[in-house]
Amino acid sequence: HMKRIILVTVGVVLLVAPFIWLVARQPAPQEIVVAIEAEPITLDPFNAVDHISPVVQQVIFEGLLALGENNTILPQLATDFTVSEDGRAITFTLRRDVRFHDGTPFDAAAVKQNFAFLLDARNEMARRYLFDFIDTITVNDPYSITFTSKRADYALPYYFAHPAAGLKSARELDKRARDPLHNLTHTAVGTGPFRLILWHGRRYVELEPNPYYWNADLKPKTHLRFLFVPDPKERLALLQQGQAHAAFPAASGEPASAAGLTTLRLPRQEVYFVGFNFARRELSDVRVRRAINYAVDRERLMTAAGIQGLALASPISPAIFGHAPVQPLPHDPARARSLLAEANFAQAAPLELLVADRRETKALALAVQADLAAVGISVEVVALPQGELFTRLDTGKPPDMWLMHWRPYAGEVYEVLSANFTRPVASHKNNNAGGYFNAELEKRLAEVRAWPTAAALAELQRLQALVREDAPWLFLFAPVRYAAYAPAVEGIDVGPNGALRLSRVRLRP
Repeated sequence: HMKRIILVTVGVVLLVAPFIWLVARQPAPQEIVVAIEAEPITLDPFNAVDHISPVVQQVIFEGLLALGENNTILPQLATDFTVSEDGRAITFTLRRDVRFHDGTPFDAAAVKQNFAFLLDARNEMARRYLFDFIDTITVNDPYSITFTSKRADYALPYYFAHPAAGLKSARELDKRARDPLHNLTHTAVGTGPFRLILWHGRRYVELEPNPYYWNADLKPKTHLRFLFVPDPKERLALLQQGQAHAAFPAASGEPASAAGLTTLRLPRQEVYFVGFNFARRELSDVRVRRAINYAVDRERLMTAAGIQGLALASPISPAIFGHAPVQPLPHDPARARSLLAEANFAQAAPLELLVADRRETKALALAVQADLAAVGISVEVVALPQGELFTRLDTGKPPDMWLMHWRPYAGEVYEVLSANFTRPVASHKNNNAGGYFNAELEKRLAEVRAWPTAAALAELQRLQALVREDAPWLFLFAPVRYAAYAPAVEGIDVGPNGALRLSRVRLRP
C-alpha cells in the first residue's frame, strides 16, 4: 500500500516536472527566489548539521529565543525568561495567540513535547547532545515552562536561541509517535513567517506566507522559493539575469559586487590554527610564540591555499557566541625579529610542522614555513594521513607544531576555551596536546560557568584577551562564505552565528 502511494506521487511529479522547471526558472512577480548550492539534507532543525539546511529551516521554524547582535538574547516564542540564582533552571513565559502552520496552538505542552522527543535517544536526533544538559521539564501553566539543568551553565539562554531549538507542531510529533516512518525531514510545520507548500526533489523548495503568523509587522507578502543550483557561476548568472533575487553561497565577494549586487560575508565557526608543543624549549617562550604570530601573512596564506577567510587574532571566530572583537594581528616581520632577538632565539634543529596530507592544508603549511624562514625560524613540514596526525597528538608525544582546523559543537566561547586551553580531558584529549597551562585561565573557567550570563560573558571576553596575549596557537583564520542579493529585495542579513538570515526578506516597494 505504501509503495503504491509513493509510485503514484512520483508519477504525478514526473508528468508536471517540465512545467515546474519552467516556473522555477522565472520568478513570478510576487515570488522571491533564492539560489542555493544544494538540496537541504533535512528540514528538521533537530537533525541538521550541515550549512544549507538551516538557511531554509530558519524561515519555517522559530525557537523560544533568538540571537541578537553583541551576544544579546532576544525574545521570540518566549516573551521573557528568568534563570535561577544557582544557574541550574530557566523558566520561560510563552507568547500567547501563536499557532503552528497547521493551526495547532503553541503552548507549554507543545514545547515540552518537542524537547522530550529531541532528548529521547530512540529518535536518533543529531542535535540531541546539544541539549543533553536538560534534567527535567516542568509545565507550570499553559504559558510557562521550566527546564532544569544537570549543571550550572551561564549559556542556558543561548542553547534555546540555537537554530537547532526550532519548534515543530505537536500534531506532527503525534503522527511520528503513531508511525515511526512519518517523515519529519520533509514535513516541516513550524511557527515561522513562511510555511512549506512543496519540496520538489533535486529542484526546489516552495514556501508561502504563513497566514497565522503572530508578528504582524513581519508578515511576508510574497512566496519564497529555494532553487538548488550546484554551480556557483550559474547561481551568479541567475542573479544577473533577474531569474533569482539572492544566491548562497556566492563564489566570492568580487564578481557579485562587480555585477551591481550586494554581497554579505558570513564567517564560519570553524578556525584554522597551528598548535605549539610547550615541551619544545623555544616554543615555551611567549616572545617566540608572539613572534610567530607577527611573522605570518594570513592573507597570503589563504590565497596560497585558495581559501576565503577572515584573519584571526584569537582562537574565537566572530560567529561564536561570546566572541570578543579584537584587532587583527598585523603582518610585521620586523616586530617578529625584534621579539626573537629579545628572546635570544636559537635553534638546534628545525621545528617539525605536521599537517594532514591534503592539498589546501599542505599549501597553508608551506606558506607558514616560508614566512617563518623570512624571520629566521627554520621549519620542516611533514604531511601525514589525518588519522596518523590525530594518533600522534593522542600519544602524549606531539610534534613541535601541527596545523589543524577545529569547530566547536555548541558554538559558544566557553566550549572553545575549555576544550583547547585547559589540561586535556578524555572528551577532548588531543585539543591541548601541546600542554599549554595557565593557572588563572583554569581557575576562572572553573568558576565562570555558574555565573549569570552577562557577568560570565564579560569575564570570558577578558579570558579571550589573556589567551591572545599568551599566544598558545598561531592564530590563522576563520573560513567565510559569501551571499549575494539583488537590489530588488531587502531584509537579508547575517546572523551573529554567521548564518544567512532570510526571515525578513521582502521585495522592495
